[in-house]
Order: sequence, then C-alpha cells, then structure tokens
Amino acid sequence: MALVKMFIISTLITFSYARFEEIRSQHDALKYLAKQRYASPDLVEVSPILQPLINSVIDKWESLDLFQQDTTIQNETTQEPMQNDTTPEPIHNGTTPEPMPNGTTPEPIHIETTQIPVTNSYQQCKADLSQMVEDFLMYTTDKNSSYYYAIMMVDSYGKLPPGVMQGHTQWIGLFDQCLNQTQEYTQKNFGAQYCIAHTITEDTKAPLLSVGICVPDSCTESDLYVLMEQGILELKMKNVVAYASCNKEIEYNAGAISCLVFLSIIGAFIVAGTGYELLTIYGVSKDDPLGFKTLTEEPDMTNHENGVQIRPTTGARGVHMMHTEPGNNSYINSPTTLYNPVSSSANPSINGSAPLIEPIGIHDPPVTCSGFFKKFILCFSLVTNGSKILSPKQGQGSLHALNGIRVLSLFWVILGHTYFFPLTLFSNPIQIPDILGRFSFQAVGNATFSVDSFFFMSGLLITYLTLNYLKKKDGKLNWGMFYLHRFLRLTPVYMIVIYIYTTLTPHFATGPMYSAVFNPNPVGYETGISYCQKYWWTNLLYINNVYPNDLMQECLGWSWYLANDMQFFIISPFIIYFLYHKAPVGIGICIGLLLTCFGSLIGLTISKDIEATPFPQNASRENFLGNSVYTKPYARISTYLVGMVLGYILYLCQGKVKMSRFVALLGWLVATVIGLSVVYGLYGTLHGNELNKGATVMYITFCRFAWAVALGWVSFACITGYGGPVNTLLSWPVWIPLSRINYCAYLLHPIIMMVFQYSLPTLIYFSDFLLIYFFLGNIVLSYSAAFIFSVCVEAPFMALEKLIFQRDRSV
Repeated sequence: MALVKMFIISTLITFSYARFEEIRSQHDALKYLAKQRYASPDLVEVSPILQPLINSVIDKWESLDLFQQDTTIQNETTQEPMQNDTTPEPIHNGTTPEPMPNGTTPEPIHIETTQIPVTNSYQQCKADLSQMVEDFLMYTTDKNSSYYYAIMMVDSYGKLPPGVMQGHTQWIGLFDQCLNQTQEYTQKNFGAQYCIAHTITEDTKAPLLSVGICVPDSCTESDLYVLMEQGILELKMKNVVAYASCNKEIEYNAGAISCLVFLSIIGAFIVAGTGYELLTIYGVSKDDPLGFKTLTEEPDMTNHENGVQIRPTTGARGVHMMHTEPGNNSYINSPTTLYNPVSSSANPSINGSAPLIEPIGIHDPPVTCSGFFKKFILCFSLVTNGSKILSPKQGQGSLHALNGIRVLSLFWVILGHTYFFPLTLFSNPIQIPDILGRFSFQAVGNATFSVDSFFFMSGLLITYLTLNYLKKKDGKLNWGMFYLHRFLRLTPVYMIVIYIYTTLTPHFATGPMYSAVFNPNPVGYETGISYCQKYWWTNLLYINNVYPNDLMQECLGWSWYLANDMQFFIISPFIIYFLYHKAPVGIGICIGLLLTCFGSLIGLTISKDIEATPFPQNASRENFLGNSVYTKPYARISTYLVGMVLGYILYLCQGKVKMSRFVALLGWLVATVIGLSVVYGLYGTLHGNELNKGATVMYITFCRFAWAVALGWVSFACITGYGGPVNTLLSWPVWIPLSRINYCAYLLHPIIMMVFQYSLPTLIYFSDFLLIYFFLGNIVLSYSAAFIFSVCVEAPFMALEKLIFQRDRSV
C-alpha cells in the first residue's frame, strides 16, 4: 500500500512540475495540485467563464494578491509557491489586464461603473462569492472543516477536458456534487446552486463554450450575466455574448396537480374495474374457489350468483370469451375490434387503418351488470384489456404482414431518433460528420422514410377495409360516425400525453440541463413545454403541421405525422366513394392529387433552391427535410395515394392473384433496387458529389413515391402468397401484440428518450456501440411504457366510446 501511495505521489509530482523538497506527503501533493489547478492565473485564462467570476467578486481585495495567500491547514502555515515561481500582478477589476495566452498584453479596458446595476441581489451575490473564494483559499481536505464546502463547489466547476479538438466545448462539471453543498452543509448564509455559463457569438448566436459553474444560491442569472459581461470586457473578447442558465427546482403548479388528480381518478377506476371483474366475473368467492384459476386455465365454472353454466372458450383472436349456454340470462363477453365497420370478424377494422394502430379487442360490458356505472367501471379492467392486447391471435383474412411492417417501421423511427435527438449532448461532435458519411450509416440517416411507410399503410388499409364494408352493406356507411370515431380513437390518448408532458415531465428527473430543457416558464427562450402551452390547440385540431410553420415550435414536434394522417383521412371518403361507385373517377382523383403533389415539390425545390442531402450541408440552403416540404401535406400525400391504389387492387382481387415465378422474382428485384436506391442514393452528396439541379429536383420529387412503390410490392407479394421468407418474418405472431401498442409507443418514445438523455450527469461520447445500446434500451422502455399506457388509458377510452355510442360492428 505504501508503494502505491508513493507511486501516486511521484506521478502527481511529475505532472505538476513541482520540486520534490516542497511536497513531503500525499496530502501536500493533493493540496499543491489543487492550488495549481484552481488558483493559477495561466490556467484561469483558459476559461473565460471562471476568470471573470473570480476576478469580479473581489473588488474589495483590489490590492490583495490572491494567489500568494498563506493557507492554514491543520494549524500549519505553508507559503504556497506559484507554478512558475513568479508573483502575478494584483487584480484590479479590469484596470490591470491579465497576460494573454500568447504572452502579449492588451491595452487596459476601463469599465464604467454605470454598466453594473447595483442591486441588493447583486451585492449579496458578490459578497457570497467573495466568501466562497476566501474559504476556498483556505484549502483543506478535512471534510469536517467549515472551508471544505468551497473546495467541493469549485471542484464542481466545468474545466478544460480532453477532446476539445473533437468539439468538446460543453464542460458541464459535477451537477450532483454542487447541489450537495446545501446551506446546512456550508454552515454559511447561502447554499450552492448549479448553473451553466454560455458564451455565444453576438451576430449568429452560434455557441462557443458552455461551462458548468457552482455558485451561491443568492446569485441570480442576471447577477451572473453582469459578472460574465465584465469578464468578457476584461479579456477584450469581441462579438461574444455571455449568459447563464441556472438549475431550478420547479414547483408543482395547478396544471401538474390537476394532472395528478386526473391520473389518480383513472387509477381508481382501474382498481375498481379490475377488482369487480375478478370478484364477480371470475366468481372469486367462498362458493367458487376456482375463480383465480380461470385466469390461467379453462375449466367449466358455475356463476352461482345467476345460476347459469359458463363455459370459457377461445374466440377468433384466441382470446378467452365467456359464453353462456343458450337460453340463459347471463352475459356474453366477446372480443370486438376497435374499429368495426366491417362486420366479418375475419377482416380488420376500418379505423384500424391508421398504420400506427392495430385493433385491440375490447370486451363488451357484461349485460348482467345492472346500471351504466358498472359497465363504465368494467371498461377499465386490466384483466380483459391486458389479455386482448397480449393475445398473439388474429382473425382469418387479416393482413398479417402489415403487423411486421408497422412495428419494424417504428423501430426504424426510434433508431433515427436515438442518433439525432442527443446531437447537442455529444462530447465529440466534430467526429459525427465522418460517421454520418459512412455508407453503412445511410439506413440510419434516411430513417425518415419510415414515416412514409406509415402513410402508405394508412392509405392501403382505409381503402381496402372501407370498400369491403361498402360491398357488404350495399354501399351504405354512416360517414359522420366514420369521422367521429376516428377522432375519438386518436385524440383522448394524444391529449393525455400532451397533458402529462406539459405538466409532469419537469418533475420526472434532474440533471445539468434538465431544468432548462423542461422549464415550463423559461425566460428569454422557449422550450418544448412552453410551445405546448401556446400551441396545444393546433394538435387538438390536427393542424400542427401547418401552424406553427416551424417544426421546432410545434407541440410534440414528432406529432406532425398525426396531423398529416388525419388530413389525408378526411379527404379519403371522397376518393373511396368514387372508387366504389365510379372507379375511373376515383382513379382520376388519385392521379390528379398525385400530380399536384409532384408539381408542389418541383416548384418548391426550384424556387427555394432546396438541396437533396440527408443532412444539411449548407447553412444558407434548405435541405429536403426542412419546413417547406417535410411536414406539409401537399408534399407527403403521394405515399398515401400509392397505398390507396394498392388497397383498391387488393379489394378487386381479394388476395387471388396468379403470377409466374419469373414475374414474382422480377417484382422483388425491381422493388429491392428501388428501395436501396432511395435509401443509399444520396451517399455521394456527403462526399462532395452534389447532385445537379435536374437530379436534385427528380430525387426530392419522386423519392418518397418510389419508396411507397417498393413497399407496395412487398405488401402485395406477402398478402397474395408470393412473399416467401419475407412474409414469414413480417407475419410473425410476435408482432401482433406489439402492433397493438404501436400508437402509444410512437407518442411516448421521444419523451422517454429526452428524459433519460437530459438527466445524464455527463455528456455522451458518440460511438456506434453506445448508440445501439441506447437504441435497444429505448425500444424496451418505449414499448413497456406503451403497454402500461395502452392498458390503463387507451383501451379504457376505446371501450367507453363503444359503451356511450352503443357501437357494435358498425360505424
């Protein structure tokens, strides 16, 4: 052990250029390094944040040499030498300039006292900072010392790290260590608060440096701003602006409390509904000891309350259904689909056509329940709702392959978000362009095409299922309920997610940047939560993709997809009606809308000089993921129309298609080439081979349409029996329960990712292994949360809608 200590001491001595005779123990070595690390003017100059803070709080020490103070440690007085054995000039609040890193001395900069607002808060901040510096200089490693807090506070500062040449310019320090220095611990009239000091360019607002600082909690952001601006003048830094953002303990406001009350009410209904079903429906009583056993087995059991024989059976979805013997006055609890304009249980439901949404069987409230309230309570039962979601069974005639496409597409979305959500949190951002430019990375960089997969499936299902329903009902459909049901299916869950995000997310975690990112009341900037407070109503009306115009200002920015999908859904009946009654007119409408989409993309690409690159290459030009084309319905409807046309074809052929092996193989070959060309076609643009104007217009106009065509063949081949191993994979029963909670996973996964990322105490080093690890964790957490949310919120609200409108198998 002594040898290890000697090695540590020797290493410390070597790296600090200290003289051996001045350091006689490990304590002396640590003390010496601490003084050199925090008190050397040469080192302080490296950080334009730390220097102004230290310089600006010692006005009353204008003639005092801070760095030559005698330090008393354990009743021993030791004169600490400077690293270069020189004595710096006194610091006079900017009147005597510090030496520049290149050895030159700038002209003195005189700061007018009128520039500094003299307030009680400012004076108290300076006094407390002065006390902290004074206690820090009384360096001690004794944790019981009244000075130890100052060492811990200064040690919490962000400092010059390795990797600056890789773009590591966010030195966030130690968040937890800073906040642990409470007023009780410091034994002063102040505690510690964590802030981040930012420097940006004055003209472009480009970030230069962010440093975590630990200051007395008497200092406000305005006080720190004054101190940092003074330091910038002392350093003679031009075109630089500094400001500070401090960690705040966000109190529970009326919105958060009301949200908790709302969720508590839902929780009470869940407990009541689940308990009622267990105790009544499954007969858990003294007279029926087999009650709980029926949850896992299928014995015949008698409901003694009604005196009837109840026989558990397996329904079309493989879900337990309770049937009574004929002639008995008991209940029938059978699974029904979420959206059921199609009367045959073999077909999926129409409003299940939303590609993020798989129909979830929700039980009819038992008819033996006397009164509306009992039926209402049973809508919240975890037993039935959970069993229907987890069932791996579907009815005959379902488009099984779409389950796999639906889930894998959301996996692709989550993969893209895993890589791009934490872009501002990477400690090696300069290396990122090299990684983005790899050929293998193009599948991640072009993950936006996963959204087009959802548009395609939505158009396919809404057309195929509605046409089948019209055929069975002789062309009759309640179009009013068609729209209302869709709105009620999506909106309650959607609004509850916004409600939770806006009110409770600030309380989910803490971290160096967490309170700033999730601040519901930001000053001088906007957050996602503040945007939701302003624009939540645009989400309710499903117009958030057009207003506000900037994607970054939308409430739940990822929900622009829902707005587009709803807008496409609104116009779909006009097309479907003509496809059923006058097919040429319906096809003509599709072609007209498709040409309108192409024309819009061509015009926007030329007029706005949009570049075809997966990542912005030129700050002065918009790329095809910008606000002009990415979220607008007139630029995204082409994939939806391809889905509608394929849905019409499937309706006509009803899955009965014969083709030669050669035609099938040719179709797969062409679809594969088209899909790979779309995803990997822009690889050259990342290496200086920019597309010419004509090629740029062609790619931006047709890339998403081409992706839908390729995916259309995959779907068509799998549905008609020519999918081979691809169909086996996409029709895997495992996808069925996951597809039922896809909608909730889509809504929740960005929130889960952001809460995790911004609660991290350190930055993230960008590497493939780490990001893939995050990706797998994001999938597991997102779908786990989605299952809970679906069972507790989504499924109950769907059952309530069915109960209120007495909807069985028609819209």
